[in-house]
Amino acid sequence: MSRFASRLLCLIALLATMTYAPLAQTRAQNDKAAALEKEVGVAAAPGAGAAPAAAASVGAMNAAIALYNEKKYDQAAAAFEQIVAKEPYNRDALYGLANSYIGLKNGPKLAEAAGRLAEIEPYNDEIVRMLANGQRMAKKEAQANKTATRVLSMPVSVTVSQFAPTAEGATITGTATGREAQTAQGKPVTPAPMTLIFEFLDAKGTVVANQEVQIPALKVGASQPIQASAKGAGIVAWRYKKV
Repeated sequence: MSRFASRLLCLIALLATMTYAPLAQTRAQNDKAAALEKEVGVAAAPGAGAAPAAAASVGAMNAAIALYNEKKYDQAAAAFEQIVAKEPYNRDALYGLANSYIGLKNGPKLAEAAGRLAEIEPYNDEIVRMLANGQRMAKKEAQANKTATRVLSMPVSVTVSQFAPTAEGATITGTATGREAQTAQGKPVTPAPMTLIFEFLDAKGTVVANQEVQIPALKVGASQPIQASAKGAGIVAWRYKKV
């Protein structure tokens, strides 16, 4: 293992004692979803495409979030699991599930949930660190080292701040931010443009539509707003990948 990956794993170990992002933001998005349902006249059911947190019942998400915020992590994990079982591409439920497993200090389950999240948004450095943390807690050192090196070499972090589906389509907004990337040997990674393709999914995970998003070469700390839109009925989830 390189010296740089070793340093990153030390940071990941410290993160194991912390709670990740507050889940109140997701709850607020669900409240907005309820208002949106009234506006467009559709129910939050699979395929309706009205709720930002995939097609989850607003009540079920809020109940799971409340359990998490009360530090009832075992009950919160069970509640999020129920949502994810019905909606496997529900990013917010997976995020809540991963955070619940952090609270429970369950490395294998954390690695599983974070791995699914990393398939949805592979350039979110927080989530990839979360994956490495779960692998380390599960004593999968080789996997954790590989994931830590992946974080180290990421030239950009992409954060999706809003997923706004309607009955006719959906829009994603977010930010790409340049990072100080290095190879496993400690050599700087030169910033370069990249193309992401955002896929808009229905409740079964079928791609309804997609759109490419261009990200310019970003210096460390420089940010670029990103947006992707699609038209089509039944969009309830999303994911992206590098072209």
